[in-house]
This record gives sequence, structure tokens and C-alpha cells, in this order.
Amino acid sequence: MTSANGPRWLAAVALAAGLVLPGHAQEAAAPPPAEAPPAAAPDAAAPVATFPEFSFDFGEVSRGQKVKHSFVIRNDGKADLEVLNVAPT
Repeated sequence: MTSANGPRWLAAVALAAGLVLPGHAQEAAAPPPAEAPPAAAPDAAAPVATFPEFSFDFGEVSRGQKVKHSFVIRNDGKADLEVLNVAPT
């Protein structure tokens, strides 16, 4: 090997090591997957939301056209049901 090829070869090895080693280091440092927490027993006095429908398709709607649909939420539980957030899409 000539002295001109020596630095190129060394640079190529260093580049390859720099690309390969960080990926293996991250895999080795990852913590083991956590176990799922045990499921809580259902509370007999808790609210139970029941939805006859989860979505409604208005079909094609022109820009500026107002559309309206009411969703029914029924509480089949024994406690008060609070709806804290509604997000249309």
C-alpha cells in the first residue's frame, strides 16, 4: 500500500465505524419493554357511555354550506357521565 492510499483507507474505516457503531449502541442502551399494568376491576357505580353511532358521513358538502348532525350519548352506568371534550374532524 502506498502512503497516499493509507489516509484514504483509514478515513473509509473510520467513516464506516461511525455509521455502524451508533446504531448498535442505541439498541444496546434501550430499556427492556415494560409489562402492561394489570387491568383495573370495573367500578359498578361508574358511568358507561353508549353510542348508537360513532360517525356520520355528510357526503359532498359545498364550501360555505352549513351542515348539522346530532349524536346521541346514552349513560348506561350508575354515576353521572361528564362529556369533557368533543373534537369534530
